[in-house]
Amino acid sequence: MRISIFILLSFFFAKIAEARITIYACEPEWASLAREIAGNKAQILIATVAQENPVNVRVTNGVVSVIRTADLVFCTGGGLEQKWLKRAIEESNNVVVRSNPEALLLVYGDKVSDRKVLPRPHLNPHNILPIAQELTRRLKLLDAINANFYQKSYEKFSTKWENSIELWEKAASPIKGMRVVVSDDSWAELVKWLGLEIAAKIDTQKSYVANNQRLNEIVAELKNNPAQAIIFANYEDKKPILWLSEKTKTRIILLPFTIGGAANSADLFSLFSTTINSLLVDCSKSVCPKLKIEPEIKR
Repeated sequence: MRISIFILLSFFFAKIAEARITIYACEPEWASLAREIAGNKAQILIATVAQENPVNVRVTNGVVSVIRTADLVFCTGGGLEQKWLKRAIEESNNVVVRSNPEALLLVYGDKVSDRKVLPRPHLNPHNILPIAQELTRRLKLLDAINANFYQKSYEKFSTKWENSIELWEKAASPIKGMRVVVSDDSWAELVKWLGLEIAAKIDTQKSYVANNQRLNEIVAELKNNPAQAIIFANYEDKKPILWLSEKTKTRIILLPFTIGGAANSADLFSLFSTTINSLLVDCSKSVCPKLKIEPEIKR
């Protein structure tokens, strides 16, 4: 009898040890960060892929059922995803997420608690560590059994990340001042970090006539002060970009923007390495030489 009880208790505690927290990430970048900190202690579910605009997610039964299982929801804040996220959480009737503020992690800027909204804060690597620290704190609260694991993962990630930033910034120094055309403010943090200069913003208009007018304005602006490149993400409308490139003879550069947005962008480390490599290789030789860095910093 004692042996049977011992076996049952062993099975019970083994199941507890195997139990994984479920993290629902709205964007691939936050799913990648969650993997860095939580590792195999979490099941990580993602709302979108790189080819989708995370602002425009349809609240389907599938989305609702997935959020229903989440222990932690991890998304960009500032109203970007909340248009659909709030509704999805309400319809899921997820008591944990709805009743516990620690179970809903919304990123607004370089500080999670700060309501200063930065569009797409993940595109500046200096914003990542404060967010990783807050994610670690919440995981330790929500899954106390694995608190030590999360802390050690954060410390390891933090060291590697700081070293990587130093290498990235050294490699990217030749592209400082490079003039680029962007679609909208989504690129603001990347532009600020790399010291790029925005030559023009397309800012897609609501009407066909307004769009044409805006594009013709940009052509006139670039005639006297040209840009070195038009940068874009996989999910963005290609038509105005291609038209503008043809009219101004400006090269187009596809940047990852998020995880999986281009080749060699499987995680946060390779996201930034590939972004810098793409700008270095594709910009004109008069502005920057063809330098390259490894897709991922090896440690």
